[in-house]
Amino acid sequence: MNEKVVVEKIRKFLQKHSNFKEECEALYLSAEIRKIIESSEQNKEDYKALYFYCCWALHIHLTRGSAKYISDKFNKDMDVKCLAELKEGMKLHYDFFKLEDLKSELKQFFINHDNLPQNILNENKKWKLFKEFFLKIIAECSVKLLGNFKSLNVEIKNGKFIYRFVLNKYFKNDKDKDKNVIKIKTS
Repeated sequence: MNEKVVVEKIRKFLQKHSNFKEECEALYLSAEIRKIIESSEQNKEDYKALYFYCCWALHIHLTRGSAKYISDKFNKDMDVKCLAELKEGMKLHYDFFKLEDLKSELKQFFINHDNLPQNILNENKKWKLFKEFFLKIIAECSVKLLGNFKSLNVEIKNGKFIYRFVLNKYFKNDKDKDKNVIKIKTS
């Protein structure tokens, strides 16, 4: 793969599509970025979050190595005794639920790859549209997590996006029922 050719394809695409109008535009961008990241182990190390998100968008079921990034991120907060503590610990990952880690690594990727156009990142309206399209894409894909979490999905209810984690461990909730699902709204 010729990285310069792919970077130039991304540049032309971002110049032509400065306002995303369809999910397929976010999907195409993810696919092209993933090509570059997969071309070197250093890229995979430098863009762990971005690589995870690109893989999530491009696979109907994400497992094993690609899911390791997110499994590691959330498993470190699993040493808790009750569901309320776990939910509180999940708040530490605001950057994930708001896709801020994706935005940050996209920005770094664009800068490091011949200073690609950053319109979708710098203008709130454009970033909001990109996020909405991206969340719709990953809502079709599940992540099989490692460790204490079984899976992660994004659900869409009444136009709102909700992250749904299924745990391997059950907790008693306020009504003394076993519970192994946590839902976190994005807004």
